[in-house]
Amino acid sequence: MLRLLPPPPPATSSPPADVVPRGGADALGALEDDVAALRESMFEVLDTAREVLPHGLTDLHVALQRASNELGEAQRRLHDAAIRVG
Repeated sequence: MLRLLPPPPPATSSPPADVVPRGGADALGALEDDVAALRESMFEVLDTAREVLPHGLTDLHVALQRASNELGEAQRRLHDAAIRVG
């Protein structure tokens, strides 16, 4: 039997208007920079994985790529939040 699930709620790229981070936009910008640096490191990990891991470990390659994508999403959300907090 096929069950249909309701669609997930739409993702928001900014915090609600009443959420003000400690440190304001500067703190968000610094955190965004940290996430960007972490993502750059993740790209190096991905390159190394391509060189040393066999192709049979596709699940691992996919997991590493997914982690990089999630860091990119976090970076975008931090950027949007910093603009919103202003």
